Amino acid sequence: MKIVRGPFTIKRAAEAVCDKMTGLLGRHTLDKVYSGDLVGVANGEMLSAG
Repeated sequence: MKIVRGPFTIKRAAEAVCDKMTGLLGRHTLDKVYSGDLVGVANGEMLSAG
């Protein structure tokens, strides 16, 4: 099995939530860019509560 290595960068941006949930919930979008042996992109979401 080949192991690939290389750096990646992540851009995170806060997204708005419902007015009633401000301060209780958080939402962020993630854009990840891989470079090096593996070249590609990934998108995701991060949710938080508390």
